[in-house]
Amino acid sequence: MPPRSALLSWLGMLTLISLVTACERNATPREDEQIGASETAIINGDPDQGHPMVVAYLHDGSLCSATIVEVKGSTGYALTAAHCIGAQLGELRVGSEINNSPTMTYPVTATLAHPGYKASTLYDVAMLKFTGASAATPSMPPLPVSLDNLSAGTTLDLVGYGKTTDAGGQIGAKHHKFLPIGDVTPLRLLFDQKAGGLCSGDSGGPSTFYPALEYVAGVHSYVASDNGSCLVQGADIRVSPYTETFIKPFINGQPTGPLTCAECTEAHTANGLCSKSIAACYATKHCPAYQTCIQACKTNGCIVDCKTKYAAGATLYTAIETCICDTGCATECAAAPFCNVPQCGLTAAKATCQSCFEASCCAEAAACAANATCIDCESALVPGPNCKTNPQKEAYDTCLATNCADACQLPSGSSSSGSSGTGSTTGQGGGDATTTTGTGAGAGGAGAGGEGPSGVSVEVSACSASLGGAAFGSGSGRGHGSMTAGLLAGFACLVSSLRRRRPRG
Repeated sequence: MPPRSALLSWLGMLTLISLVTACERNATPREDEQIGASETAIINGDPDQGHPMVVAYLHDGSLCSATIVEVKGSTGYALTAAHCIGAQLGELRVGSEINNSPTMTYPVTATLAHPGYKASTLYDVAMLKFTGASAATPSMPPLPVSLDNLSAGTTLDLVGYGKTTDAGGQIGAKHHKFLPIGDVTPLRLLFDQKAGGLCSGDSGGPSTFYPALEYVAGVHSYVASDNGSCLVQGADIRVSPYTETFIKPFINGQPTGPLTCAECTEAHTANGLCSKSIAACYATKHCPAYQTCIQACKTNGCIVDCKTKYAAGATLYTAIETCICDTGCATECAAAPFCNVPQCGLTAAKATCQSCFEASCCAEAAACAANATCIDCESALVPGPNCKTNPQKEAYDTCLATNCADACQLPSGSSSSGSSGTGSTTGQGGGDATTTTGTGAGAGGAGAGGEGPSGVSVEVSACSASLGGAAFGSGSGRGHGSMTAGLLAGFACLVSSLRRRRPRG
């Protein structure tokens, strides 16, 4: 899992790319008089003779590239880019030079662009079904998640039928070029193309990876250019997230499945339903200031202070999270912790305790969660002396002792000072942990403190280990709640605990 600082940098990159991608998506596809070029070819590459399963896809007067990924009897299936799908089904042409003498032509009988492509260009994958295949038809499997260890610096082989020079060159001749990956995100493979790479006509073609067998690792998608040159940054859609959710379901006649929360989050923050929230966040100085502040935080109290100090930035950041949880990735992130922050700001280990304090002490719990000192006291392994005088903490502890002693298994007659508890040789430890100081450890407990119930995770930050609630009694016997650790995935971890969300209905 990348550290928080890396994710903040990644978020900045998403903002930049989202603007470039939006222009590409809305642009009219460029067309040659004979064979057009749908969006994005191999510049400064070499003629390719080693990938017979990489074919040209012609339709609506345009040219894309595609890869045959599976053959079943006389039916074949090819992977291409969603922006290559047009009104006509088209055909696949096999060969090194398809304008004059293709070695084989396959009529396409069905197409399916990923259903998510209408909302985000990072769903830029599509499947083609064609007829005329045989046992001799070559294919290359899509990379499964289990073999996807791609990282910056991994060299891939980029193949396509596109332009061979930045100024134009031949279109329709298959070329390839080895390029190292410049950067990797959950859904994209990015390439530095100063010396050549993808351009018009290569869209839908593969970047291949060879861990043991050769696999399709990426689908050529776009070039981030504002001046028409392809010698800038090229982008592939990473195939492994779609292998089991889209490619194989299409082949097997099954519905498309969801991406992971992290993958969906990237799709909709980079160029999708939540990209406007991202743009609004970065359009002011407040969001970057807020992010810089929380990046340095190591405690919950620090995050609360940042939220207070940079309230405008926190509000804009909250809008991103709301969009992800409620609009862009409501299904994919439904179980994500950052989409399920409890209504009162704290979580108990036991459902009975949770229900009780939500019903009877919600205001006190929320006030504690919003107070830097109180929330630090609640998540501290050893509460400091200022915890005894913090009014929010005192109010919360008193409310628990008064209303939820049984539900939270607090010692009988306990109070925030523990003066009413009865001592024992084991000591009464902690009570049920809502990441709170245990009430009533028992005055005069002579033995070592008993073990308190495990505390709940309270994220210090979205991308760092969560702190377990440390449940302590305030008498001489102390029970220790166990520490827990947790990390959230992708951008989801960046926004997980930066605010206390309303309850989800």
